[in-house]
Amino acid sequence: MATHLTRILGTLIGWAMLLLAPGLAVIVSAAYVKASPQGTAPLKLILTSAHGAVIAALYCGAAIVGLTHHSSAKFGSTFDWLLCVPVILAVTSLILFEGRKSVHVLQVVNLACLGWTAFVGRMTITGQWM
Repeated sequence: MATHLTRILGTLIGWAMLLLAPGLAVIVSAAYVKASPQGTAPLKLILTSAHGAVIAALYCGAAIVGLTHHSSAKFGSTFDWLLCVPVILAVTSLILFEGRKSVHVLQVVNLACLGWTAFVGRMTITGQWM
């Protein structure tokens, strides 16, 4: 019984480690879209809500590189620079977003997701695991 439960918990933790960061990041972007005032210009809507989606795209992009066995140390610095994009978008959102300002609390979630993406994504994309 204990080993069965241990396997189940291990599997759940593994899936959470794999999917939680990109999933939560997309949910944050969706929350920004939902909290935006109706009639917000499409470009402004994208600029103020894309941060989480970009985090998820970076995470998934790194996973694809790893899964297709194309990992290389030469991708590390590019990946590091790309991690700046969601930060720039989050700052842009803080400045341009016209909806409820309390939604900005979700940037804490985005920051955690970005940290996990940086940690796992860099190892995946470079093939250099701890």
